[in-house]
Amino acid sequence: MCQKLSKTFLILFLLIVVFLYCGLEQSAAEVRNSVVSPLEKGRKATLTVEYKQQGKSGEILLNGVEFSVHKVADLEVKNQSAKYTLTKDFYGSGVDFENMKASESNRAAKKLYDIVKRHNLKSLREKTDLSGRAKFGELAPGMYLVVQTGKCEKNNVRYYSEPFLISAPLAMLNGNTNVWEYSVVAKPKSTTKKPIPVVVKPKTGDDTIIEIWGLILIMCGILLSWMLYGTRKNAKK
Repeated sequence: MCQKLSKTFLILFLLIVVFLYCGLEQSAAEVRNSVVSPLEKGRKATLTVEYKQQGKSGEILLNGVEFSVHKVADLEVKNQSAKYTLTKDFYGSGVDFENMKASESNRAAKKLYDIVKRHNLKSLREKTDLSGRAKFGELAPGMYLVVQTGKCEKNNVRYYSEPFLISAPLAMLNGNTNVWEYSVVAKPKSTTKKPIPVVVKPKTGDDTIIEIWGLILIMCGILLSWMLYGTRKNAKK
């Protein structure tokens, strides 16, 4: 009996050791992934928006589409961690970028864009070129809100991209450290929608009859006016 209990306790002890070891390894990995290198002093970033859509017959380049960029937070590195601080225009939004997930990022982008529209905030604006790219240069380190502000229609299909957030520069994992990529490329996903066709009501026989009677009434009015004018002229003589 004692021997069986000893084996049971030994197995439990080994399971606890393995569990703690895996937890420590995961925590160490999370720490490594959150470590970032220092920012290069005075260096600015660039952001290129590539707006393309995969169609049935190949890639569709969405050119001539306007995008706007708003800086919503400043970026600095403290204790090997990236820290984003909301700018004064967005400080009251309460958005927190710490450990933000993709779904939270989408909601935050819409919330920040509501502030842009409400206060009519100024922004950087560029249109996509023939290759579907819009480039924004000389961006100070920070978090940026990117919005499609121009309409896009190709082959009777409308394309629209939801507002999104992106860091410039962007931290990219290199070994055990995140290094900063200063030439950032964003490839927004677009939703498609066919425009509502304008229905033109065809002319019927009734419409034609109404038009003819309208023309006759106009001619009668002109003739009556001419006759009255002639009568008054003769009366004066």
